[in-house]
Amino acid sequence: MNKIYALKYCYITNTVKVVSELARRVCKGSTRRGKRLSVLTSLALSALLPTVAGASTVGGNNPYQTYRDFAENKGQFQAGATNIPIFNNKGELVGHLDKAPMVDFSSVNVSSNPGVATLINPQYIASVKHNKGYQSVSFGDGQNSYHIVDRNEHSSSDLHTPRLDKLVTEVAPATVTSSSTADILNPSKYSAFYRAGSGSQYIQDSQGKRHWVTGGYGYLTGGILPTSFFYHGSDGIQLYMGGNIHDHSILPSFGEAGDSGSPLFGWNTAKGQWELVGVYSGVGGGTNLIYSLIPQSFLSQIYSEDNDAPVFFNASSGAPLQWKFDSSTGTGSLKQGSDEYAMHGQKGSDLNAGKNLTFLGHNGQIDLENSVTQGAGSLTFTDDYTVTTSNGSTWTGAGIIVDKDASVNWQVNGVKGDNLHKIGEGTLVVQGTGVNEGGLKVGDGTVVLNQQADSSGHVQAFSSVNIASGRPTVVLADNQQVNPDNISWGYRGGVLDVNGNDLTFHKLNAADYGATLGNSSDKTANITLDYQTRPADVKVNEWSSSNRGTVGSLYIYNNPYTHTVDYFILKTSSYGWFPTGQVSNEHWEYVGHDQNSAQALLANRINNKGYLYHGKLLGNINFSNKATPGTTGALVMDGSANMSGTFTQENGRLTIQGHPVIHASTSQSIANTVSSLGDNSVLTQPTSFTQDDWENRTFSFGSLVLKDTDFGLGRNATLNTTIQADNSSVTLGDSRVFIDKKDGQGTAFTLEEGTSVATKDADKSVFNGTVNLDNQSVLNINEIFNGGIQANNSTVNISSDSAVLENSTLTSTALNLNKGANVLASQSFVSDGPVNISDATLSLNSRPDEVSHTLLPVYDYAGSWNLKGDDARLNVGPYSMLSGNINVQDKGTVTLGGEGELSPDLTLQNQMLYSLFNGYRNTWSGSLNAPDATVSMTDTQWSMNGNSTAGNMKLNRTIVGFNGGTSSFTTLTTDNLDAVQSAFVMRTDLNKADKLVINKSATGHDNSIWVNFLKKPSDKDTLDIPLVSAPEATADNLFRASTRVVGFSDVTPTLSVRKEDGKKEWVLDGYQVARNDG
Repeated sequence: MNKIYALKYCYITNTVKVVSELARRVCKGSTRRGKRLSVLTSLALSALLPTVAGASTVGGNNPYQTYRDFAENKGQFQAGATNIPIFNNKGELVGHLDKAPMVDFSSVNVSSNPGVATLINPQYIASVKHNKGYQSVSFGDGQNSYHIVDRNEHSSSDLHTPRLDKLVTEVAPATVTSSSTADILNPSKYSAFYRAGSGSQYIQDSQGKRHWVTGGYGYLTGGILPTSFFYHGSDGIQLYMGGNIHDHSILPSFGEAGDSGSPLFGWNTAKGQWELVGVYSGVGGGTNLIYSLIPQSFLSQIYSEDNDAPVFFNASSGAPLQWKFDSSTGTGSLKQGSDEYAMHGQKGSDLNAGKNLTFLGHNGQIDLENSVTQGAGSLTFTDDYTVTTSNGSTWTGAGIIVDKDASVNWQVNGVKGDNLHKIGEGTLVVQGTGVNEGGLKVGDGTVVLNQQADSSGHVQAFSSVNIASGRPTVVLADNQQVNPDNISWGYRGGVLDVNGNDLTFHKLNAADYGATLGNSSDKTANITLDYQTRPADVKVNEWSSSNRGTVGSLYIYNNPYTHTVDYFILKTSSYGWFPTGQVSNEHWEYVGHDQNSAQALLANRINNKGYLYHGKLLGNINFSNKATPGTTGALVMDGSANMSGTFTQENGRLTIQGHPVIHASTSQSIANTVSSLGDNSVLTQPTSFTQDDWENRTFSFGSLVLKDTDFGLGRNATLNTTIQADNSSVTLGDSRVFIDKKDGQGTAFTLEEGTSVATKDADKSVFNGTVNLDNQSVLNINEIFNGGIQANNSTVNISSDSAVLENSTLTSTALNLNKGANVLASQSFVSDGPVNISDATLSLNSRPDEVSHTLLPVYDYAGSWNLKGDDARLNVGPYSMLSGNINVQDKGTVTLGGEGELSPDLTLQNQMLYSLFNGYRNTWSGSLNAPDATVSMTDTQWSMNGNSTAGNMKLNRTIVGFNGGTSSFTTLTTDNLDAVQSAFVMRTDLNKADKLVINKSATGHDNSIWVNFLKKPSDKDTLDIPLVSAPEATADNLFRASTRVVGFSDVTPTLSVRKEDGKKEWVLDGYQVARNDG
């Protein structure tokens, strides 16, 4: 492969010639080039003639990782992203990419020799003709290879447009500009220019010094070029970037040695699109980037040379087009009546001999009389066609293009080892017969697999199906069309529509988030994932003289020294002899004599590594995964789901999470080199647990059924569903997450588990729905939660500061609010167990800072409300009906009621609901044990059913009703009381009574004491019953007697105030009765 061409001076012809770097001489004596070129030093000539360049240079003021991400559309530089901020090495904002959305570099080749060519047509690439060495290209994630069959070199320009052996399905081609050179050079018409390439890598610091990083063709870097291009002869343009590279762009990149053929994309402001403007040709004068333009006339010529004449189907003929082919000559014909069309296919090993065919005419019919090997020739259908054969003939070629709104019924099989490539927006219906041993690669449009069974009942539409580019859909007519395990989603994926058919997958081969497994049918499709390895599936290998194997494989050794059969697991990819003493060494792990045990051990290890699906689940499907009991490996979903059916997980672990943003990764040696220059930005793997940029994912299921499962909802994931958990652990906001160390590199993955905690609300997990717990299940809510809980014989733990509970019922289930939790129970909450609030906040009905103007009465009951810690808070919003004893262990806070005002225009229904409160906004039935706490009540009717204590108590428009509970009379004790317009309803049997005891201070005004005489006193009874005890300094008028209506009488107790032992008491010493005729 040529890293770049050289310019060599031939003293025989007195000319400068472009040659491959692999070429040592152009003509005899060319080693004297240095002396001969010394005469060519004028600036004019330097600008016109490219010279040997130094390297691909980027500016050192920016993080090196930025250039890497830019060139691979990773990190923040995903295709279509707008207004992208650029930061320098100090973290300072230096500008935005605001002239155009981010270009899509997917048409640029990757893997081997990345950046040397760009796809400009589904079967053609553009590069420079001095690139002589490369023979194939790859696109997307690099898990594909296309071979060059013709280089198509331009006669005078440094340009070629090689033809490929197949239609590319992984990516869409770039748009080649049709603009004039003058328009390209006009900054108002082309406002931005972006480049990427893999030349030898240098970093130029702010002082202008260049630092070598590595040689060429290892990886891509890219950046932004100025718009100040000017002419370079008649077939190119050039750009001056002399001096310090930082003076030319906020993200400067200078293409040099090894960048030949790399693309220059320009933003066409009029059309609003990126266009391929040229390919990198060389450097002029050491300062000027030179790009070869791509003339549309040249492309038309090349394309035309590879086409046979169009074939027209005449519907009035009444006969199909008869297709004959002679593989010995590579020629054939399509004949209909007197019309005959010549075609050319592969001739011997020459794929390029195959020409492209285009079919015109409506409802066309083609009958293959012979098997056709069309080589690099493709078929394009502009209208509806049926292609069939009556004798089992096959077709191979570059692929099929079906135009938009056209449908082709394809009844011809392929051959083993070859893939049928299909692109175009139209539909291909595959309806052959029997077993088709060929494969399918789809890059656009729709393919319906409807292969028919042969006479023996055998059917297979394709041996494998690959869906890529994000554009295509493959529809299954039934579940026999293809082995599900042989379906793969390549770069950017596409849709597999199971069409109401049940399928079992042992693996989901999804390269990235573009993969979609869906069902558009009204009939529910049941999808089963059974990825676990059984012991019997573990292959037993024997020692090989190649001394190479796959790490983790099982080997058998018939030990002649001990006369035993020994089993080993390979630890390295290369190995030597087996140990003879039943021991392990650096290459082998000894695992015993029993094959079944060895296979079981290895199967368990494989299963405990877990499984990963990057893609989407969509539509009317049920999805289930049943793991082996005891499995510790997780099924990880970091794609998304919007399915109406049920997702079922039994045994093992299930993790649903967001997806860490993929970054360009570079070797550790490169990272070390860049780090030595003071830049620690280079990443050595595509994702990590420490990165803070994650992509949000949403999963919506009709229901999520978990049995004996450890389920975690990780960061950046939203889950909408009803969870049914049986003997399972459910963690919503799980810090345990997974990364794929091969993310973005194809369908293979390497899972690694770690922890990552979201610090921003936008990155936290979100749950919306209902959680049903049973059979000792545990629910942990750590992040954003909106929904109800129905629990039986389980446990609920909440650590989230953003949890909203809807209607919830807990039976034999404790609710624990951990430190820092902040929970709002916005609807009814009923529990027969304890609610434990440890340095956390629980708000019932509404939060303290919310003002309600509507009546939404809520009933909340718990076996007990237990607060622990000085920061524990229980807030009960207005219009709440609360039941249960409140216990506060430390200096916590309890608040009942609020300041919200009702709307004056209540509906009749709301008026009836309000009547339940007896004129108050809140009711509470229960006792209070809060000796060091602060308790506030507003507009509350408290039915105190047991002795109660409070450190500080503030009552505002509150009535406290003393009820017996288990004791005859009860006492409310508080250190400090501030009561305003409140009332205390106390009972007496004329001997004893309920009592209010205030130890330290009592303040307030307009408070009433009502007395409920359990026994009617007679005129002879003398009463002397203390009802209230307070500090001596308390105002006498803090409490006053209040009249109660009893039957047709107004009963008013008489109270006296006395001082005794430093205390002041309000004593019941009688009552007055007045007739009430009201």
